[in-house]
Amino acid sequence: MKKTIKFIFLYLPAFFFVLYFTCPAAAFMPNWKPGDSWIVEVSYARAFGPEKWSEPVYWIYRISDDKTQAQPGIILEARHKTDNALGLRVWLSGDLEPIKVQTFRNIRGEEKMMEIKPEPGFPVWIHYTRAPFDFPVFPLDVPATGTFTRIRPLSNTSELRVPEILKQESRVSDGIPEGYGFELQSGAGDIIEVTVLSQEQETLFSQYWDKNLPWPLYGENKNMKYRWVKE
Repeated sequence: MKKTIKFIFLYLPAFFFVLYFTCPAAAFMPNWKPGDSWIVEVSYARAFGPEKWSEPVYWIYRISDDKTQAQPGIILEARHKTDNALGLRVWLSGDLEPIKVQTFRNIRGEEKMMEIKPEPGFPVWIHYTRAPFDFPVFPLDVPATGTFTRIRPLSNTSELRVPEILKQESRVSDGIPEGYGFELQSGAGDIIEVTVLSQEQETLFSQYWDKNLPWPLYGENKNMKYRWVKE
């Protein structure tokens, strides 16, 4: 009996060591809940002039409870920090599946709203919004590569439907590359880099998520770059 106990205590640490390093890490998903809020700094791509990016604009993102649906869900809103103008409203299921996305823009002095209903289980990329909402398919396993296919109309006025194929890649990163012009804050946790590419291998958006934060430390698409800002 004594030999058995001695054996257990001798090899138990080695057992847990092997278990820790062989079990896959839990997949990552943002922990959004009603009452959460954060600030996002956004710079927009410039078509003309010496500067590639505009001066930063700040949006306040807030999560509220969605009481309009039978199933549990939340609503994400983004409002301009200066004038409180609504830029984005997203309905999501309880497991963060986007159900409906509304974007708001002022065009020639008139407020315009555009609405889409994303395909379930498909990355969301909305290139015409002022408040960013690039949204990969969660949860994120790392490392992982996934291919997603949907059938969509060729245009808003066409009845012809064509396949669209996107690829999503995620991996653990040591940090944000220096070329992005952003320094990590001290104490940042493991960083997950996720990139969504078109069928032609064009990068639609890339993001760097800290597991402890509700929004990417940094994200970029061809129209804007954005980052989480500590309040």
